[in-house]
Amino acid sequence: MEPKDGLTQDESASIYLYAMEWNETENSLYAILNRTLCLADRTQLRPWFRYLKLFLTALFKLPSIPCRVFWRGVPEDLSTLYSLRKEQIWWSFSSWTSSISVLESPFYLGKSKARTMMSIETKNGKLIRTHSFFQNHDEILLPPGICLRVIDQANPTDSLHFIHFQEISPPFPMLAEPFDLNQLKKTPPKLLSSQGNFPKVDASSNMSLSSSFKKDINMSLIKSVKGKDQLLLDGYRYRRDRLVWRCVTNNCKGRARYDDGIYTTYQDHICRAPDPDEIEKALYNYEIKKNAQQCHDPPRLIIQNARLKISLDAAINIPQYTASQRSIQRVRRDKDVQTEPKTFADIIIPSNYQVNALNEQFLLYDNNDNQRRILIFATKQHLDFLNECESWHCDGTFAVAPKLFEQMYSIHGSIRGKKLPLLYSLLPNKDKKTYEELFRIVAQHVRRKPDYITIDFEKAAENAFNVIYPECEILGCFFHFKKCIWKHICELHLKKEFLENQNNRRTMKNLAALAFVPPNNIVEEFSRIKENASDVLDGNKLYILNFYYVLSSFRFDFVFRR
Repeated sequence: MEPKDGLTQDESASIYLYAMEWNETENSLYAILNRTLCLADRTQLRPWFRYLKLFLTALFKLPSIPCRVFWRGVPEDLSTLYSLRKEQIWWSFSSWTSSISVLESPFYLGKSKARTMMSIETKNGKLIRTHSFFQNHDEILLPPGICLRVIDQANPTDSLHFIHFQEISPPFPMLAEPFDLNQLKKTPPKLLSSQGNFPKVDASSNMSLSSSFKKDINMSLIKSVKGKDQLLLDGYRYRRDRLVWRCVTNNCKGRARYDDGIYTTYQDHICRAPDPDEIEKALYNYEIKKNAQQCHDPPRLIIQNARLKISLDAAINIPQYTASQRSIQRVRRDKDVQTEPKTFADIIIPSNYQVNALNEQFLLYDNNDNQRRILIFATKQHLDFLNECESWHCDGTFAVAPKLFEQMYSIHGSIRGKKLPLLYSLLPNKDKKTYEELFRIVAQHVRRKPDYITIDFEKAAENAFNVIYPECEILGCFFHFKKCIWKHICELHLKKEFLENQNNRRTMKNLAALAFVPPNNIVEEFSRIKENASDVLDGNKLYILNFYYVLSSFRFDFVFRR
């Protein structure tokens, strides 16, 4: 029996295979494919090229359903991910239905708990029922790379959320045609299959799925030196001329246009042959200028990242390092890009930088103190998570702290068995007063007091925690405990003994093992280590006595955990 819609057996089978449901849903083909489509590393798609060529050929043969509304349900709250008027590209295939009653099934949406019902206005939907594993469902499949805008949102109950999408034209083509679509207009579907006029799928060919594979080579939209739109297409540069694009070379007849979601040329160039190296140079100049405006990275880093994307043939044409550096400086000067602040008073945080990518408030606290500025960052959801954690893990990092601030101090919580950072702060110093202010603000937003707090061996932080959370048990971090031992080994010039003498190394490692000894037995076990130490260690007693001083400076109920 021949498949319907002019599809070959293999093409129809590709749809059937996609729609099949495994016993474990996450192992179904469609689930694995869609996860791969959403990866930033596009090279992970290469093993899928042959199947995607076959699958997309089948979908493109199917007639598109006229513009109407379709439905989709998800058994979780997605309202915070899609704010009103937000535009987003969906990189995976997505399944929808024309029957809203289907969503009441527990497999899709259910009738209880948190759930989100989505509707979409689209003209690219493909009805796959006649080729699907579920032939009694009106399943509508949308291709990857569609651009959506949230045009309405409602929350009729605390657990039910509605989001209405509208498909809009993307800024540039997201999906390459798997074959010449003009053949669909010229030849009836049945003849395409029976007479062999339809282009066969070459299983050995690599299909260009998304513009991210060929954007930098064949097509890109950039800004010119004067800030005008420019189109880079097939080795030529075009400028906008009303409804079409014309070659940037004067008197050249080369033209391009945007037709049915694709940029195409329709008049030949007379100026020169296509020059891909020149296009790479234009992309390089555009990228460093764009990054100069959008970030505060030093010119060296911006130039280095841009050069990594240039081919060897095009590398000889790009500007020298000093020229690119001056270009970045001019852009930042002309655009009045804010320079790095010299004092705390220079730090002004605009409202658009006080929220995260989901437009949620992220700046929690700013004391506006020009002498000791403190900034605390956390979303409401992160604070709610922190409020559910019985133990906190706190630590400061110095390498990533911006100038003027001494450290970036973070608080981590345990969510579903994983330690995740839930609150960040930029602190000017490591004083007890600073820590007290930080923890006092945290206590105002997180009502639950943790049972345990794990910190390093910083006395100021420990004292501040005892003030704000007097009933909380403070635990030491085993990682920092071992670092403390190694620090003293180096200070007492015992590094050589540790590296070259196995007995001495075992003695020093036994000191770290004291972290797992019950508090009441620490002194006894420490004395045993001291008695078994070699003459080198026991003779000068510098390290042993010094370490004993360090150990005894903490309370013996200061429990260490991995």
